[in-house]
Amino acid sequence: MRCAPRCRRPDRRRRRPAEPERMSTARRLSLPRRVGQRQGARRDVLRPQRAGTIRVCDVHVGAAVAAAGGGVVLGPLLAALTVTVPDADATWRGTWWRGVWWRGALAGRPAGARRRIVVTLLAVIALGAVGAGRGFAPDLPVYCWLAASAVVLAVIDVDCHRLPNRVTFPLYVAGVIGFGLLALSYHDGGAFVRAILAAAVAFAIFFVLAFSGGVGFGDTKLAGALALYLGPFGWAAVLLAGLIGFGCGGLFAVALLIGRRAGWRSDFAFGPALLIGALVVVVAAHGLPGSGAGIAG
Repeated sequence: MRCAPRCRRPDRRRRRPAEPERMSTARRLSLPRRVGQRQGARRDVLRPQRAGTIRVCDVHVGAAVAAAGGGVVLGPLLAALTVTVPDADATWRGTWWRGVWWRGALAGRPAGARRRIVVTLLAVIALGAVGAGRGFAPDLPVYCWLAASAVVLAVIDVDCHRLPNRVTFPLYVAGVIGFGLLALSYHDGGAFVRAILAAAVAFAIFFVLAFSGGVGFGDTKLAGALALYLGPFGWAAVLLAGLIGFGCGGLFAVALLIGRRAGWRSDFAFGPALLIGALVVVVAAHGLPGSGAGIAG
């Protein structure tokens, strides 16, 4: 007698789904690269790099400290120059070329303690800022000369509303010689020619303004000298320095009117405003759009 076969219970366990087809090695290797490319593209979209921004690494701390130290050393000498250099007889045919810095500083009445402190502080700020902006570039001594001369001219212009030739003319001489040697060394004659043209154009524009009574002839000579130092950076730098200078001059005039220190027809020192515009452009030249790095920047 045969035994009846046992009834098999249905297998109610869940069956695992079929495993997907394994990814090929080439596809597996190319996937991270694509993901990385997408992440990199998204990162670029979220944080675009702006042209003309000044980064922290563009500030040269070592050069700033060294230049500021030079300002501490030169401060008393510059203060003495602000007392002895103002001379109404310094003309083209006068004795401006004899007014060398050491002779002018050692002759005449000495500067007071307050003047020495103020001028030294201004020299530290001006020279330190130029060092921070230019770094240890070959043209740093040329722009340090500009910064030191700017301190002397600004203080003298505020005191007696004069921009002496004994300081303005050496700016031309130092700029032409310094940039000429740099142009020969780095084979960049185009920047040197642009500097000369910028000085001529700025001098001509201010010469016309001087005849109309808008500015003084001392401002005209100073504008040509400043354009000489800004020309290697490009025409945009020269124009921007002029705009900053006129803007600062307007603010100074409004402040004098509000404080009742001057009237509508009064004369005021316009040289410091031009000097501020020039130094700002020199310091921030690397981050300005449309401006170059100079002859040896």
